[in-house]
Amino acid sequence: MKRWKTLTLLVGTVLFLLALGVVMLASASSVRGDTFYYDAQFFLNRQLIWLVAALVAGIAAAWFDYRKLQPYVWVIGAIALLMLVLVLIPGIGKYIGGSRRWFRFGSLSFQPSEFAKVAMVIALAHWIAIAGPRMSEFRVGFLAPIIPLGIAWILVFMEPDLGTAVLLVVVGLLMLFLGGTRPLYLFGSVAIGV
Repeated sequence: MKRWKTLTLLVGTVLFLLALGVVMLASASSVRGDTFYYDAQFFLNRQLIWLVAALVAGIAAAWFDYRKLQPYVWVIGAIALLMLVLVLIPGIGKYIGGSRRWFRFGSLSFQPSEFAKVAMVIALAHWIAIAGPRMSEFRVGFLAPIIPLGIAWILVFMEPDLGTAVLLVVVGLLMLFLGGTRPLYLFGSVAIGV
């Protein structure tokens, strides 16, 4: 029963935030849509299409048994790092708006840093699960996970994508903290980074 209440609260919060975002988008974008596309609903319609796609993907992800990813964790992490390297290479990664963050396939574009965020959460969760009580040790609980996290952060920072780089660091350090890494190690790395 408690799980059902938690799920209801979570789904309700997400739906409320989605509705609020759609209302704000409709309010803020109607003049621009009318001016540039002669359709006041242009941005709203486009957002609703992506919203439906995201809801379908979210429902599919909720039904997927995440434990099936366990044998592929290191492959997922390696692919994420490889894509972060490839996007920085001229001719492979597309330079748009002052940064090299995208792969472009025809009219579609893809940011490897988005995949890297998901891959980082999966890889860190797996590491925390297998390390267990050893997360309080310096080498196991801090050094081993912070090296790939630091490499991903540097690569995203080089694009440059400061927002995603900060998000990677904050989420990564928070996961390590909740996983049992000693706060001294985390605060020390933040102090060195600053």
